[in-house]
Amino acid sequence: MLLKLASTMAPVLGPVASKALFSKITGGFSGIIPARENVRKNLEFAGLPRRFEKEILKNFGAYLGEFLSLRNHPENLDRILGDCDFGAIEKLRQQGRSCLAATCHYGNWEVGALSYGKYFPDVSVIIRTTGDAYLDGHIRACRGSNNLIDIDNGGRQVLKVLGRAKSIVCAAVDEPRDEGVEVQFLGRTVFFPQGLFRMAKKSGVAIVPTLCKRNKGLINVIAQEPVADAQELADCFSQWIRDDPSQWMLLSSYS
Repeated sequence: MLLKLASTMAPVLGPVASKALFSKITGGFSGIIPARENVRKNLEFAGLPRRFEKEILKNFGAYLGEFLSLRNHPENLDRILGDCDFGAIEKLRQQGRSCLAATCHYGNWEVGALSYGKYFPDVSVIIRTTGDAYLDGHIRACRGSNNLIDIDNGGRQVLKVLGRAKSIVCAAVDEPRDEGVEVQFLGRTVFFPQGLFRMAKKSGVAIVPTLCKRNKGLINVIAQEPVADAQELADCFSQWIRDDPSQWMLLSSYS
């Protein structure tokens, strides 16, 4: 219900008012929001204090307001986006290389993907649909002109895109799963998506950790130097989250 409310109101209110409103809603009603239990489990999983619960939910509301305000208003991106550093991507493109711009559910990862599309051509984003046709239509409209690939049936398409010179595939890869590439994440053993990293290795693309961090009301996007494998990527995510747990907004839980 919250998603549908935000998808309807945010494009009318704009990113600033929407961010304030939905941050207040999710913070004020944090005790009854269903995702609260998942946030708590993730904090326990990571050995982080429960005092971050409310701030995480407030940041989730801010994320909803910002992202969903973009439907039919792509110009709102400039009101959300702060400093961007794509130096690592520029170097890869000069070498003719493609990249997997990998991130976690941190800050505003959707704005991170949109910022790639603003500065570079041939950007694809791996997405997961909600199953609600009305809501998915709104969310798709917010994701701009990037090529969207459904994670559940887009394996061949991802491989095809990664095989092109200078292409960019954006993906958030920290959702809990029962199998995949085993990594140590926040001091615990978890799995990252095996197919995606296998395809990246097969295509010889660079894995670029992409930090999308909230700072003074804006989202700064930093493409860090490429890492060698999924474990080094997990190490980057762990460091970001420990630096500021309030920005890790994964609403499915590690248990």
